[in-house]
Amino acid sequence: RLAVIAGTGRNSGKTLFAVRLIERYRRYKIIAVKISSHNHSPSAGSTLVYSTPGYKLYRELSLSGNKDSELMLAAGAAESYYISAGEESVTEAYNRLIELIPPASPIICESPVLASLVTPGLLVVADSNNVLNRKEIPGLISGCDLLTEPGRVEEDIMRIGLDNNRWYLLNR
Repeated sequence: RLAVIAGTGRNSGKTLFAVRLIERYRRYKIIAVKISSHNHSPSAGSTLVYSTPGYKLYRELSLSGNKDSELMLAAGAAESYYISAGEESVTEAYNRLIELIPPASPIICESPVLASLVTPGLLVVADSNNVLNRKEIPGLISGCDLLTEPGRVEEDIMRIGLDNNRWYLLNR
């Protein structure tokens, strides 16, 4: 039920891909998640759900703004969350989130770190020539189900299916 969208750095198209995928499948009550190991401030429209020394979990309530969690909620996600966590706390934070959401809900998570910690049903990697702070994450590109670029988002979205709350690639 988990689709992870990772990227090779900033401006790779991760959020654009997540938003378009949510728009396509909004009728399935998608849960959207943004996980960042950088200490970004949450949106003014979010509420703190859970906090430990290693992570903070926020539920997004704002439909307007430029934060990734706001954009995903505005795109049609049933719920949207933002997790700020050090890499050592991502698994714990994700497991806490799983306890809070409906058990069969499909999840779209924007996070390169989560892809290395759990096995998603679908792993999409966004890459672009415009990437800032390019990341070299071992095995990320070679292990992905779909490698996309900003100019191919619409075409690549059409290659993804969702059935019984499970993500898969269509045979095309």
